[in-house]
Amino acid sequence: EIESVTYGLFRSDKIKGVDKNELLNSQGKAFTSEQIESLNNGGLSFMLTGLNGNSEYTLLLRANNGYITKILEETYRTTPSMPRSSRTSSATRSDR
Repeated sequence: EIESVTYGLFRSDKIKGVDKNELLNSQGKAFTSEQIESLNNGGLSFMLTGLNGNSEYTLLLRANNGYITKILEETYRTTPSMPRSSRTSSATRSDR
């Protein structure tokens, strides 16, 4: 069972060579107890807004189960920007 989670979504080019643990310590956001409960009960989803179109982002997630702490990392690329009348960008996972 997961006890704590800290996450952050960062522009990939801005975090190259940065200590990921320190980055999460300084800029990460902790899951609430409700989010951890949802995660432990089978899943959790939430929307991230304010992303730039046609950009690469890295999601860092640090989870602890009371015994082990692990940092997971996934890279995503947003779709190209849409006209100003539509301000939503979606993200798709990039293959490594």
